[in-house]
Amino acid sequence: MAKLSSLPKGLQCVTTLSKLIIESCPNLVSLPEWMANLTGLQYLVLDKCYNLSERCSNKVSGADWPKIAHIPYININGRWIQLVGHNKPHYVDRTHIPDLSYGK
Repeated sequence: MAKLSSLPKGLQCVTTLSKLIIESCPNLVSLPEWMANLTGLQYLVLDKCYNLSERCSNKVSGADWPKIAHIPYININGRWIQLVGHNKPHYVDRTHIPDLSYGK
């Protein structure tokens, strides 16, 4: 995925997408505007996408923050940036994002 410079446009049509992990994409420098339309997205993990991480991690001045602010659970480079309504887990397993629904 190192050559990926933008997310596939078809991804915007996957309205049931609930988890998205983007890893090791140094050429991915910004998220598309349509990310804000993925209202079913519950978890976003960015790891080793350093240009993108800078644009997403700052809630005040991050250029891409408005595109992802609606996502309840956001982890960037192993650090929880946003975790709505729950205590922060101590880890992020890239293959299994913990279910934080607590009985829902």
